[in-house]
Amino acid sequence: MAINETTLIVEKMNRMATLLELSGYAKWSVSIFKLADQYEPDPDYTKHIFLNFYGGMGSLNDLVLFRNGSVLMSENDWGRTHWRVPPVPPRASWWG
Repeated sequence: MAINETTLIVEKMNRMATLLELSGYAKWSVSIFKLADQYEPDPDYTKHIFLNFYGGMGSLNDLVLFRNGSVLMSENDWGRTHWRVPPVPPRASWWG
C-alpha cells in the first residue's frame, strides 16, 4: 500500500517536533505539532506558516544537526543542495 504525500509530510513534521522536544526546544516543538495537526484540513495555510519558521535570527535556519558531538556536514548541507529557489525573471526596463 502506498503512503500518500500528506501522510509523509505530517509524519516528518511530527518527527521534527519530537526531535526539537527531545532537544529542549519545547516552544518550537509545540508549534510544529500544532501545524502538523492543521496540515490535512488546510495544507496551503500550513505550508505558508511553516515556511515562515525558516527566516530571521532564532529561526529554524539556525538549527545544526549533530550526532555524538560531531556536526553532520552532509545532513546540514542538504538544504543548500535540495531547496532551490527559482531564478528571478529579469525586470522589464522602463527605458525600452
